[in-house]
Amino acid sequence: MDSDRISNVPDSLLCHILSLLPTNNAVGTSILSTRWRYLWTGATNLDIDDSMLFHDRDKFEGRYEMVNLSFMNFVNRVLLEVACLEKFRLRVEECCSFEFPHVFFTIKMLVNLTLQGCFLLRIPTSVCLPSLKILNLVELQCE
Repeated sequence: MDSDRISNVPDSLLCHILSLLPTNNAVGTSILSTRWRYLWTGATNLDIDDSMLFHDRDKFEGRYEMVNLSFMNFVNRVLLEVACLEKFRLRVEECCSFEFPHVFFTIKMLVNLTLQGCFLLRIPTSVCLPSLKILNLVELQCE
């Protein structure tokens, strides 16, 4: 009886591979099977870019707010699900107001953080990122 080889790959290696993918693709693997449903939450690297949503601006015809809200909800859900985040990159082309879950500002393992784009970032009064070594803030406003 033949079995697929990927079923024998350890979860830790699959999580590493998922860390190399754009986050929307890694999350998309959750539909493959019950084993894959939450596997993406073990990814240590998140790379989220809204340009994939807005590459064809004409098709939205004034529905940017709805799409922005949907995108922000996706980012928040992803941040709440990931267990051991070491590297996070968020790029936002469309202007929006963005409030990360408060737990984001206390990620102990986060080493590399890049936030880029036209958004207003609301930062809580207490922030604790003890492992942070690289911080890139490009074109954003903080509140």
